[in-house]
Amino acid sequence: MDNYLIIGIGNKGNKYYNNRHNIGFLIIDEFAKSHKISMSFNRDIYYGHIILCNKKVHLIKPYSYINQCGYIIRKYIVKYRVTIEKILIISDEIYLPFGIVKFKNKTNNIQHNGIKNINQQLKNNQYALLRFGIGNNFSKGNQKDYVLSDFSENENQKLKISINKSIEAINCFIHQGIIKSMNQFNCIK
Repeated sequence: MDNYLIIGIGNKGNKYYNNRHNIGFLIIDEFAKSHKISMSFNRDIYYGHIILCNKKVHLIKPYSYINQCGYIIRKYIVKYRVTIEKILIISDEIYLPFGIVKFKNKTNNIQHNGIKNINQQLKNNQYALLRFGIGNNFSKGNQKDYVLSDFSENENQKLKISINKSIEAINCFIHQGIIKSMNQFNCIK
C-alpha cells in the first residue's frame, strides 16, 4: 500500500488560526472533516490517517511557525516512509489572486519562506505544492502584516467555495497524481 503525506503549513497558536498565512491548516481541517478523519495532537504535529483507494493517506499540520516547519516535515516523511512524489504541501500564495488554487510540481524559485525552509531541510524540492491564492492587497513593506492578518469579511464569504476546490484538488492528487492534477486545476480561474 502506498503512503501519501498531505501537509498544511501555518503558524501554531490560536491567535494565528484565521490568518491568511494559515490557509494550509484550514484546508487540512476541512479535508479531515470531509472524510470524517479525527485529528490528534502529538508533541509537534496534529495528524490523522485514512485509507483512500488502497492508499494510506497521512495528514499533518506541523505545530511550529511556518518558517521553521521543515525539520518536523522531514521527521514525518521518514517516519511514514513516504517517497517525495507522494508528498503534497499546502500553502498560501501572495502571487495568486484570492481563492485561486494551483499546483506546482517542483518548488524551485518559490519566494515563500516556509517553502524555502522545507526545501533546505529536505535538501529536495521535487514534492508537489498546492498554492492557495491570498492576493497581494498590501502596500510595499506591509507583506508581513498582510499575511498575518485575518481574511476580510468579503474574503470570508468566498472562502468556503475555494477551500472546497482545494479539497477536490487534494483528492485528485491522491487518486490521479500531480500531472493530471495540474492539468485539471491549473487552468481553472
